[in-house]
Amino acid sequence: MPRIRFTISGLMGLIVVAAIGFAGIREGTEIWASLTFTVTVLSLLMALPFLFYSRGQTRAGWVGFVLFSWVYLYFAFGNWWADGPGLPPLPTKWLLSFVHDQIHAKPQYVPNPNFPGAQMLSYGLPTLPGPQILKPGTTYWMGDERHYRQVAHCLLALALGAFGAFWSRFVYSLQFSRPTLPDRTPP
Repeated sequence: MPRIRFTISGLMGLIVVAAIGFAGIREGTEIWASLTFTVTVLSLLMALPFLFYSRGQTRAGWVGFVLFSWVYLYFAFGNWWADGPGLPPLPTKWLLSFVHDQIHAKPQYVPNPNFPGAQMLSYGLPTLPGPQILKPGTTYWMGDERHYRQVAHCLLALALGAFGAFWSRFVYSLQFSRPTLPDRTPP
């Protein structure tokens, strides 16, 4: 199997797409979801000429990239018979929920030490509930989980497309790297 080579422009494009995607995951707003979806669809549309005009193992890679990406996008965003039972959720649903909880933890609150009622612990009386403040180091997340999932699905489509490209190139190299046996039919 020949070595896979990366061009500098290809790596720069990968970095730009990853930066847009990770910023979209962090923010989780409608603008970032729209931008990430647009970049994903444009990337897949720009891959089509490479699919049609290349040959051999390179073409196999583009076929895998386009096929895996579009199929994932279809299953992630497809409208599945609204009146029917629909499909079960993709396995990435739980991965996205786990990552969301890690990135966008709920803000934590601590009692306000400057609240005058917080010091009243005399004579066994219960402490008056005082206002709480945001714990230092935590922040509010201003995004929406639906937009976060849209951005993450777009990134996963591109990542799955990259996996499909490598897989298709590998399968192609297996197909054409086997030695052919001579024909042993009697004359």
